[in-house]
Amino acid sequence: IDYSPDMLEKAAEKAIYRSLIEGDLMNAINIDNRKYDAVISVGTFTCGHVGPQAFDELVRITKAGGYICFTVREEAWKEDQYLSKIEEITATGNWEMMEIHTADYIQQEGANCKACLFRITN
Repeated sequence: IDYSPDMLEKAAEKAIYRSLIEGDLMNAINIDNRKYDAVISVGTFTCGHVGPQAFDELVRITKAGGYICFTVREEAWKEDQYLSKIEEITATGNWEMMEIHTADYIQQEGANCKACLFRITN
């Protein structure tokens, strides 16, 4: 994945983030296990970008009892078999589904997404 250095620079300019970390969710990222109470990801899981395997890292860095909220563009949901990965993680007992629903995503394109909320159980 080609990351633009401008993304981190623009985020830093906002002066609202405690820290900024560059990483590739398809690999191990430099964040301790069970560090965060919640993880929110919007615009990450889309066509030709980050795949459902990245859920493993999100689960790893979220505390037991914490939440992971994310969107998946509907075309990617089907093409990249997100539901299969969600079911795999659910079967391990590492998270439980709180909600999945279809929502507007990019209105000017007529695109929808799956809006998902999971609670980490282990």
